[in-house]
Parts: sequence; C-alpha cells; structure tokens
Amino acid sequence: MFANSLGYLLKVVYDIVGSYGFAIIVFTVLVKLALLPLTLSQTKSMKAMQEIQPKIKEIQNKYKDDSQKMNEKVMEVYKEHKVNPMAGCLPILVQFPILIGLFNALKDPGKYVFKSQAIYKSIDTGFLWMSNLSDPEKLYYLY
Repeated sequence: MFANSLGYLLKVVYDIVGSYGFAIIVFTVLVKLALLPLTLSQTKSMKAMQEIQPKIKEIQNKYKDDSQKMNEKVMEVYKEHKVNPMAGCLPILVQFPILIGLFNALKDPGKYVFKSQAIYKSIDTGFLWMSNLSDPEKLYYLY
C-alpha cells in the first residue's frame, strides 16, 4: 500500500535529481523529515515515562502484595504528571507500515518506482564504488 506511494515519490525525486543514488539519499531524508513529528512525540513520551519511573518503582515496592492498590496509585501518578503509558507505542505503530513500504520500494525499484524492470535496468544505477544499487555489497560482509 505505502510502497506504491513511496515508489512514486522516489521516482519524482529521481526525475529531479537525475542520479538514483542521490535520489535515494534525498528520498530517505524526506521520509525521515515527514516522520519527525512522530519521532519527537515518541521521544517526549519516553522521556516523561523515564522521569516518573522512580515513583512507579517506589509504588510497586510499597504495594507489591496488593496489585489493585498498586495499579490505582500508578494510574494516579500517570494522571498527576499527565503521562499516557501508551503514547510511546502509537508513533511506532504509525511509522512501521510506512517504513515497511519504504523498504519494499527500495528493495524492488523495478516494480514500485519505475513500474518496469526494463526501465530500471536501462538507467544508470551505479553510485560511488557500487556498480548497481540493487546488487548486494561484495566488499564488506557482516558476520
């Protein structure tokens, strides 16, 4: 779903830039900038959770035998500091399908970007020391 849209965006960037390697770099920066508000929201939520973590640990130690009371006190701390424990997860859930679409568009540019393997093979897909961006890197191997 997102792969087609992101592939179209990559094609537009490629048409402007003229180099597939630089188009991928510009495209990646654009996608990262679009996801920046979600990333900032997630970071802010995680920081707030870290700040109240000592209070929550204290409550957990104090009410370890009474889980009902412990949950009530923890919820009070969340309300007092205006923290939603699920707020850190939501941005990840929104970003995940977008990043999967980004991966698919970059993995198979003949299908999602250029709409044809023949067109993809006809353009120069070399970049820096790599002769073709779709081939795996042969210089370095991660073990």
